[in-house]
Amino acid sequence: MRKTQRLTAVFGLCFGIIGNAMGAGYEMQPIIITASRVGENPGDMTRKVDVITHNDLETSAARDLSDVLTKLTSVNISHYGGVAGTKNVRMRGGTAQQVLVMVDGRPINNPRDGSVDLNTVPLDNVDRIEVLHGPASSLYGSQAMGGAVNVITKTPLPGKPVTEISTRYGSFSNSLHRLSHGAQISRFGYQINGELAGTRGFREHGGYKSQDLNGKWTYDLAARHKISLNLGANGDRADLPGEITAVDLDDEQRSVKNFADLAWNAELNDRIGVSARVYDNFDRLEFRENTAGALWDTAYEKTVHRTWVQGIDGNLRSRPFDADTVMVGVTFQRNKNESMRTGTHDYSVRAGYLENHLELFDRLKLSGSVRVDDYSTFGSKTNPSAGFLFKFTPRYRFRGLYSRSFRAPTFNDLYWPDTGWTKGNPNVRPEKGATKEVGIDNDLTDDLSVSATYFRNDFKDLINWAPDGAVWTPSNGYAAEMDGLETDGNLTFARYFSVGAGYTRLRAVDKNSGKYLIYQPKNKYNLSFGGKDIRGFSFELDGQYVGHRFHDPENTTQVKDFFVVGLHLAQRFKQGLTCFLSLDNLLDEDYAFQRNYPMPGTTVSGGMKLLF
Repeated sequence: MRKTQRLTAVFGLCFGIIGNAMGAGYEMQPIIITASRVGENPGDMTRKVDVITHNDLETSAARDLSDVLTKLTSVNISHYGGVAGTKNVRMRGGTAQQVLVMVDGRPINNPRDGSVDLNTVPLDNVDRIEVLHGPASSLYGSQAMGGAVNVITKTPLPGKPVTEISTRYGSFSNSLHRLSHGAQISRFGYQINGELAGTRGFREHGGYKSQDLNGKWTYDLAARHKISLNLGANGDRADLPGEITAVDLDDEQRSVKNFADLAWNAELNDRIGVSARVYDNFDRLEFRENTAGALWDTAYEKTVHRTWVQGIDGNLRSRPFDADTVMVGVTFQRNKNESMRTGTHDYSVRAGYLENHLELFDRLKLSGSVRVDDYSTFGSKTNPSAGFLFKFTPRYRFRGLYSRSFRAPTFNDLYWPDTGWTKGNPNVRPEKGATKEVGIDNDLTDDLSVSATYFRNDFKDLINWAPDGAVWTPSNGYAAEMDGLETDGNLTFARYFSVGAGYTRLRAVDKNSGKYLIYQPKNKYNLSFGGKDIRGFSFELDGQYVGHRFHDPENTTQVKDFFVVGLHLAQRFKQGLTCFLSLDNLLDEDYAFQRNYPMPGTTVSGGMKLLF
């Protein structure tokens, strides 16, 4: 069966059955903190936000953060093949450096290259994931030009201690083992999580091993007055076989990450609250190459890059009137880089922000925020945003947003050494963006909901690495325009079953040349059909279509479109035991997210989870 026929068949199956997507229709939590630092109910948002709950994670059989985010149609994953391949997140035509990723509000984008490898964000301690579509620089500063992802970790629950053990094995010697244990004892709570993962890879020299250990400790000083300490460490080793057209069987990459995060939150009364956070991120990346004996006879080489990020954030929340909520805050961050390539450099950022939400006439809500960031390297940037929400009825809502954003240059952009063919540029300036969006959310019934969002991004002073003579160097040489339409529909039926679909149409072009930006698909579909807890049995059938993408700025080389399907089955027993089975790439599609970095064919994995 041809690809288009398969796609049409699955669409017909899903819409013929009618239901709510287990992978695309997410349960909403009472409070969202990503899109608004003050916290808001889902139905009161002036911008598009998706919430992926713990239950969604349990039924999705996801290995890492990329498996979860790829089910959102406006999210575009950059994937370099298999379990070991680097995975980055792009949104609404932006790059990986233009999406801010946070864990409990702590930014984790590396200032060395500006991105986050989603392999290094384990799911063993995740309670939910909040995805903000569109810019958030007015709240969080640099890097949130395309969107923001906030991973919320588990919090100890009252009652007896809870332990969860899971293990999974699959094709190509894939393995994943997780352990979680936590409890709330009087005022003290703790949550400990660990994960071991590995694979030999589906390509030669494609092995991968990782270890993760993290813990959260909380103490209730009084009612609505809590302190928490998060500590964690992650290490991995990945073989790097390179492109299939230029195989390199001796490259290897090792990384070590650790963090400390101390937070304090107090609700002084029903109208005033304060919070503060102190955090420290450390990252060590080591690249090993041994090409001795090759035609160019290069000796063994090891390069090491270390980065430190220390930050302080504090804010005051107030409700001077029942319909008005105000927050003011300040933050300081220091970034340091020690690299065998770029040398030793550092810079600091001081920032202040203000956020206000005003509700009028029970139907109209206005929101506004502004943030001023002062960098020791290039000066100050001010980014405002303004939004509205109008409720025709409690179920039928119309929203709009205007926001400005920016992205600071990375250490690599500024200080990459002159290697003869590449060189950094210490004079490169921050990227700047302006975004407009409008959207409609309509809960037609308790079981049926639809939404549609139109957005337009105008980015300028974009940092582009291009040849200047014979040397590739970054400059602020071009501007881009992105606009698109995001749609989602979800409907549940017969208590247990659900099906849904999402579609994003994207136009992302270079304003100077009129060419499409690289690796930005014009079309993306997501489909899902599932059943949940049918006498302990759950299943999910999901499909994803990604349109063709261009590999080069001249649009002469395409990466072909693809359609992949996965099936996930689980059976829960009364003794706290759950057995599960997953089949990925069920149609054995030959596909790739990145040119010359193929994805595996049909793979099988299965295992069990024990909760006690």
